[in-house]
Amino acid sequence: MKTKWPVLIFFLAVMVFALACTSDSTKTKRSSEIQKADTEVYYTCTMHPEVRSDKPGKCPICGMELVKKEVKVSDTTKVVAPADTMKTR
Repeated sequence: MKTKWPVLIFFLAVMVFALACTSDSTKTKRSSEIQKADTEVYYTCTMHPEVRSDKPGKCPICGMELVKKEVKVSDTTKVVAPADTMKTR
């Protein structure tokens, strides 16, 4: 009977430690997912910035390698309303 308490306390301490370790890793994972969602990644030509691709390759105009661009997207740039739909008083 006396040996049950130290064993129980030991397993309880191990479980608390394990839970503490996993919660930190999920917080880091969630913050990286949020950061990933807030950035737009595309590939473009340095000489022809109008050329955009979702994967690496060569520019169809000059044949140069496309470079990776990461642009932070804010909430205001996601929603764009045409100017003629805005009403002023």
